[in-house]
Amino acid sequence: EVFHAWQYWNEVTISNDTLGFDGFDGIDWDLEGNDDFSSQYNIFTIECLDLVGKFSQLAKKNGYVVTMAPCESYVDPTQNKFDRYVNHTYPEWDILVPGFYYHGHNTYTYLLSKYDESTN
Repeated sequence: EVFHAWQYWNEVTISNDTLGFDGFDGIDWDLEGNDDFSSQYNIFTIECLDLVGKFSQLAKKNGYVVTMAPCESYVDPTQNKFDRYVNHTYPEWDILVPGFYYHGHNTYTYLLSKYDESTN
């Protein structure tokens, strides 16, 4: 279990009483794609998204803070498009940042729809 390995690392391995550091209070997800436009890592697999969702629920259940601040195209209520790719372009951005290929189509909404139940 990934969460329990992280929890052990956080509470036992890096926690340092001498420094007054009890470990991290939680996690702030910032999932992004790869700088190489054609990389296979510019799509979030269902397995990856489920790992993030399950990890987040377990973290909250165990008293950790879990936050996520997606870039606007990863949760965009003005768009009805959805996929798991994060290498899209938005024409309106070409004027501001030509060649910016890092937009998504509501990629994080999978997490919010499947794992939205708070455990606390």
